[in-house]
Amino acid sequence: MDLLLADGEALTLLRNDGGNANHWLKIRLVGVGCNKDGIGTKVLLKAGPVGQKLEARGTSQRSPELTFGVGKAEKVEMVRILW
Repeated sequence: MDLLLADGEALTLLRNDGGNANHWLKIRLVGVGCNKDGIGTKVLLKAGPVGQKLEARGTSQRSPELTFGVGKAEKVEMVRILW
């Protein structure tokens, strides 16, 4: 991902030409009834030394998936979904 910075009249483009060797995991919540997107659901994840918690929120600007960055970890030890 590249980044464009604007500071007054000066623009600086930071390019990521090296790519990203880190890992990530996307989780999409699918429910039934009136809460099909799992709004308010908390997802806890542990991968290596990193533990994370995300909550599904309902806005039109967000992707329906929850994205967890797990760095160099090659496996996920735990996923807990609190619906």
